[in-house]
Amino acid sequence: MLNKLCEGLTFPQIDQALGLEQGSSHRTRMQLFRKMGVRTRHEAVACVFPLNRIRQEEVTRVLSNYRLSPRESQVLTLMLRSPDQDRKQIGEQLGIATNTVRLTVNRINKKLGVQTRAEAIAKVLDDLGTRRSPSV
Repeated sequence: MLNKLCEGLTFPQIDQALGLEQGSSHRTRMQLFRKMGVRTRHEAVACVFPLNRIRQEEVTRVLSNYRLSPRESQVLTLMLRSPDQDRKQIGEQLGIATNTVRLTVNRINKKLGVQTRAEAIAKVLDDLGTRRSPSV
């Protein structure tokens, strides 16, 4: 289930993919997150895929493949380094408005061909070759 969450699937999609009764994945997620000591999907991704060991040059190389603007690269790098940060925190760190972060994330998702932040993070992690199966 943690794999599916990290892939950015919604709860109904997880229920369907795992053949669970409707609503089961939400209850299971709550138990799993309690066990991991996290509250959000983004915090779980950060626990499963720590990016501290990835060199900035590797991240820059992979991000250049997506033809992102400098601002989009900054936002995506922050999303990768701290997946638990919300738009407000990212905006404060970069000195931009929350709405600007939202629009930038939407442009990033469009360029990467994904729907959610979690999917964007998963895609970049795949391209970096750092994804591994969660062991919780």
